[in-house]
Amino acid sequence: MKINYGNFSDSQLIECLKKKDKNTNKAFAEIYSRYSQKLYSYCVRMLGNSEDAADCFQETFIKFYEKVGQKSETGSVLSYLIIIAKRLFLNKKRFDDRRFDFVDADWEEIEKSYNTEDHDPLEQKELEMILPEVLMKLSYPLREIVVLRLYQNLSYEEIEFITGTSYTLLRNRLMRAKEKLRKDLETYFKECNK
Repeated sequence: MKINYGNFSDSQLIECLKKKDKNTNKAFAEIYSRYSQKLYSYCVRMLGNSEDAADCFQETFIKFYEKVGQKSETGSVLSYLIIIAKRLFLNKKRFDDRRFDFVDADWEEIEKSYNTEDHDPLEQKELEMILPEVLMKLSYPLREIVVLRLYQNLSYEEIEFITGTSYTLLRNRLMRAKEKLRKDLETYFKECNK
């Protein structure tokens, strides 16, 4: 009888991975299928570079596969993948002093925070091009909360688990990040219209 891993819950898939038997690769493939797009998007937005993001993404899944079952899991699979990715790129400190090549720009939430209805299509296109650069100007903690909350749609509880930061501080960071993004975008468009 053929097993449909698509019907398994995340915890059932983790149990299959822990067994390290003939079904391990199929269970891993299902986890990869469920979370690869979100994890890659996270890596790109945090690193700002498609090449570094691809390296981090691949390393994250390798580490996850190697480490699954070594300690009891209490968070979601996506949370653990993000924690692994975060540790990898923080250890390498690549995002601090590199030139950024932006890709995968899906900036709907930040675009909503800046009223684009009054702009002509040319300015809208320009806005879409500048948003990744503006996001990368945020300090790491502010960029992290924007990416996790607005782009990954994680709950504050999940973000607390990933970052080890309190709910109150996370909300404050998100408000500061949105305000900084808004100001940077306003400044940019004022300078362009001179």
